[in-house]
Amino acid sequence: MASMNIHGGGDGTCALIDVELYRLLVAGDVEGFNRVVSSRQVDVLELRCASDKNTVLHIASSSGKVELVNDIHIQWPELMVHGNSKGDLPIHSALKTGNTALHIALQLSDEEQRIRLASELVDLYPPASYAMNNEGICPLYLTIKNEHEGIVQHMLQKLHPFKQDSLSYLTEGQPILHVAVSARGTEMLENLLSYDDEKLINVVDKEGRTALSEAAFQGYLDKVQIFHTRVLHTALMSNTDKSFPIHQAVLGGHINIIKILISTRFFLDARGQNILHLATSKGDPKLVSCVLSLPDVDSLINQIDNDGNTPLHLATLAKHIEVVEILIQDEGVNVGLLNKEGLMAYDLAKKLVGVDDADKDQVQKLHLMLERATYEKLFPIDEKLYLHLFNQEIYRVLQMVSVRRLRLKDLLDIEDGSNVLHVAAWMNQPLVIVDLLVGYNCTTLMYQANKKGDLPIHSAVKVGKLGSIQALLERSNIPANLVCERPNMDGNTALHIALLNNQRKIAEYLYNQCPQAAYCLNKDKICPLFLFIKKWSYSENKLITSMIQGIKDNVRLQNHMKGAKSIVHVAILARNTAILERIIDTAPGLLDSLDSEGRSPLSYAALRGHVEGVKLLLEKCPSFEF
Repeated sequence: MASMNIHGGGDGTCALIDVELYRLLVAGDVEGFNRVVSSRQVDVLELRCASDKNTVLHIASSSGKVELVNDIHIQWPELMVHGNSKGDLPIHSALKTGNTALHIALQLSDEEQRIRLASELVDLYPPASYAMNNEGICPLYLTIKNEHEGIVQHMLQKLHPFKQDSLSYLTEGQPILHVAVSARGTEMLENLLSYDDEKLINVVDKEGRTALSEAAFQGYLDKVQIFHTRVLHTALMSNTDKSFPIHQAVLGGHINIIKILISTRFFLDARGQNILHLATSKGDPKLVSCVLSLPDVDSLINQIDNDGNTPLHLATLAKHIEVVEILIQDEGVNVGLLNKEGLMAYDLAKKLVGVDDADKDQVQKLHLMLERATYEKLFPIDEKLYLHLFNQEIYRVLQMVSVRRLRLKDLLDIEDGSNVLHVAAWMNQPLVIVDLLVGYNCTTLMYQANKKGDLPIHSAVKVGKLGSIQALLERSNIPANLVCERPNMDGNTALHIALLNNQRKIAEYLYNQCPQAAYCLNKDKICPLFLFIKKWSYSENKLITSMIQGIKDNVRLQNHMKGAKSIVHVAILARNTAILERIIDTAPGLLDSLDSEGRSPLSYAALRGHVEGVKLLLEKCPSFEF
């Protein structure tokens, strides 16, 4: 490598840069500068500022005029190593604009000069490769973007002794892995992953995507394969929006990449949507068919998102007729599932018919298609079926359903969306419930809500029959919390309903099956524990004590309870000092709670004339304020 000889600032015989030349240099006027220099026949190598002995290249560099810098460098390359009175090179003047000498060198138009000078600067000071300018761009980023593979490799080799420091910078600036993903070849990406495969992969771009997600979205198959081979776990890393690389592959419509990332096919994004939700929303029939053809994806077709919508709901809302047709032809699709508004896909299509828009023919076709599918794939529960269920004649129901090659789980009351398990529950037929769950594998109906948002467990509690409730929870072999903590459209869990209906035995049974349900809030911010205290604190209260004990040392749950109707205030309202004391001792943080009028527990106790409560609060918390 050639050595760099830095020349001093002259011997006093240099020509001075006057006002006109200085103005042209600062303005970056290439044509004007060359014209003046030519007309004066001045030796540009000798031109200096009187004060600091800066050359014309110092001034152009400090002004960030890359075009003029390039022109001067081509005509007078010797100036690159001419120092000013402090010995600074011209390219160091670029620091005033946030750029290092290496930044400027990488922007030179002459490729040979650019590569030679950049390599020399890297050798002189390797950390310059990761120094950021004002835009968060480092020379390594520029080198990758310009696809100088040799310089990238050279930089990374020189940076190994500075790895820890370099990564602290490289993970903060413009993402270098992303720009390597966009490059034509794969060598730079492989070199970067060899340099570091732990920290750089965590960096997201301005879109919030990881480098693998960017590659998956753009369809860079070879880059995705590199990540899959070198750092397999990057497929498990989410983006800022909580989506994963496989979701981005679907959004980009890249089937081959989806197949590479297939191990994450069950992942959900922030909206609770799987890859089939995204494919149907995109409206690409080929993409939807591809997802449905993947192994072990049967569960995706009926999975609901955060709004309760299945892929069929989304395809219907978007009026993607070809996609709807593909979905309803799938044997596994359940056209009777309801979203959080209590609507089937067919109901959504009916609503679309009433909308006056330019797609009337398309909407009408969609409506007819879903109407036919609904009546083909579902078996409406009529009076005859109700009678058989009431008489516990499951075998007769099964005969009627089998004629149409349907299953018991395909039975549905079209009007209110109730399935056969709902019907058995509100008819109080525990033996039928057991038959359906154990004998006919209808467990999935436990999660299926009707148009009021009621699960079968809600229906059983509403009619107040403990036998049916026990059959549902004890014979379904599913975790009780999956149905006991789920609210209906009124926001009430099964435990809320039991308490609101004064069904004490049922409420106690439900609490014992799922203690966490005691802290679920309904739409009025009321939890079952509040209702227990309000209704039954006057009698034996071991159950209430147990519920209060469940809050102990659980900061997250106590913070959750602070957003609810205050159990402290309701204990004061019930004039139950024993319960109030337990709350104070177990969860003192709840004493900060205010009622709907903004009153503290002490103020409320005084207002209600609860003398014992006031004494207890002052005794336990002397610093309490009204």
